[in-house]
Amino acid sequence: MLEARAPDELLFDQLPRACGLAPFSAEGAEERDHFEQFFAALRAGLDELQAAYQGLVIEVREEIRRAFGGVAADSAALRAELTARYRQIAAETSDTQLRSLGMRLENAGPDDIWVESVAALVARKPLNTWQDADVKMFATQISDLGRRFTLVEQVAVVRKVLPPETPVLRVGVADAQNERSIVVHTNSHTADTSFTRDRLLKSLEADGILTREQQIFALADLLRTLLAEPDEEPRIEPAPPA
Repeated sequence: MLEARAPDELLFDQLPRACGLAPFSAEGAEERDHFEQFFAALRAGLDELQAAYQGLVIEVREEIRRAFGGVAADSAALRAELTARYRQIAAETSDTQLRSLGMRLENAGPDDIWVESVAALVARKPLNTWQDADVKMFATQISDLGRRFTLVEQVAVVRKVLPPETPVLRVGVADAQNERSIVVHTNSHTADTSFTRDRLLKSLEADGILTREQQIFALADLLRTLLAEPDEEPRIEPAPPA
């Protein structure tokens, strides 16, 4: 459609071919089925094009959520979560891109406008001009920005500059060679982990075999393994029957 030079050529030749059908002939009557198949295919294609941009916005929003370890799925809730986290570290960073991110989170318009604004900041071009390569590049760039954001959060936790009521934990494990740690946020969006916690405790305390120190070592060893693994989306498994 973008490359069309003549309306009649577009409608009767190029669009039918794009829909996988024979072009319409200037001579003779066409089969009714031919018309119906063409307009059905054309309508489906236009519907797909109409929905493509919103689909891209949703995909970009999910990349942002994943990069920053967000727990809220809803757009407004995710924005509120990231904005609150940024405000807690705003005074601790001189990273110009992080500060620009904070401004866009706070000042963008309603709905998903903040997603478009963050996308334009990271990719340095408006979302409605992206090509396939921009989508792939954005995934890498937003992941790097999220990593830098998390590092600032870790520094803020270590320096104890966050308000006491901030729902955040810094957990880690260290040995003679290095230290691995992560900042974990807990809020109203966080899934209830009490069942898993209780099950772990029961396993550690089973039969009284392990001492308290051995229990702590087992948990630390598990934590070291988890911190060494790349981030993955959690697999949701059904809870066992009560």
